[in-house]
Amino acid sequence: MTIGARLSEHFALCQRGDHFAGVAPEFWAFRGRMFGGFTAAAALLGAARCAPDDAVALTATVSYLSAAEVGPYRVEATDVRTGRSSTAANVRLLQDEETRVTLSAWFVRPDLLPPTRCLPDDVLDVGSPDDCPATWRDKKNPFDRAYQRRAMHYPAARSDYPRHGPDIELWIRLVDPWSRASTLQRQAADLLMVDAHMAETLVDGLQVDPLRSFSVDLAVRWSNAILNDAADWRRLRVHGEADGRIGLTSAQLLDGQQVAAEATQHVAVGPPRDGRQ
Repeated sequence: MTIGARLSEHFALCQRGDHFAGVAPEFWAFRGRMFGGFTAAAALLGAARCAPDDAVALTATVSYLSAAEVGPYRVEATDVRTGRSSTAANVRLLQDEETRVTLSAWFVRPDLLPPTRCLPDDVLDVGSPDDCPATWRDKKNPFDRAYQRRAMHYPAARSDYPRHGPDIELWIRLVDPWSRASTLQRQAADLLMVDAHMAETLVDGLQVDPLRSFSVDLAVRWSNAILNDAADWRRLRVHGEADGRIGLTSAQLLDGQQVAAEATQHVAVGPPRDGRQ
């Protein structure tokens, strides 16, 4: 079965009474835990069920309370307020009656999304994905088979991160056309793409202990560029910094010249790795 044949099943939600039920697949797990981007995307798609059918996400703020596991989960709303042109929805994703993730999102009519901004021309002159090499990152975790990446400013090997630092830039896309089938699915895909690189860029770039570092939250806001016919490749830029035990990463997803989404993430930073110079 191809990746494309699976992703629609991975994010399938069934309504059961006052909540939505799904199953977290092993495909999106690593070290026995679910990838945070998957749980964030699942929570966003569950929250969208509380909004009108034509609504799109303006903002989404995720808090990671505990690691989700492979198996059944449910998304239930804790507070929903609907107006004439917008809906505010607070939801939580639960497993075994324990809240693993909370998400607070605003959904609006598409015409209410704020206008995008464009980066200066000197920042945009980066060539095309065809001009850039593939990366080792596509083989790091089993779920990385769902992505394709091309390096722009990215370490040639994971061992090169100490010289590279906590800044990356790459072309990225999800292989499955599901990720471009609707605006909300593109927005869920955005969570999958930014969360895959934000904490990692900080942790590996600063060479701190990955087993004692973790993502605290994820906040994303979208512009009206998300309404465009989705580009096959997106351009992802990530910068991380830390002063003490809490670090902050920021990210941009671009469609051509336009900033389609911007994200921030706080990261609990572990101690330096053994042998760090």
